[in-house]
Amino acid sequence: MMATTSQKIRLEVYNISGQLVTELVHGTVFAGEHEVMWNAETQASGIYFIALQTDQQRTQQKLILLK
Repeated sequence: MMATTSQKIRLEVYNISGQLVTELVHGTVFAGEHEVMWNAETQASGIYFIALQTDQQRTQQKLILLK
């Protein structure tokens, strides 16, 4: 993820049913490149969605978790 200015963001993971699994980031992120790790040890294999929300936009991407 690459932030061009400091801004408030939310980075969340949802399961295929649309239920929130975990919130990875919730707060102010400073400009620059960032890396976030999701420890999915307790999650089952399957399809998940990751959502990134800022004040200006919301994007989603599909993830496939294989164990």
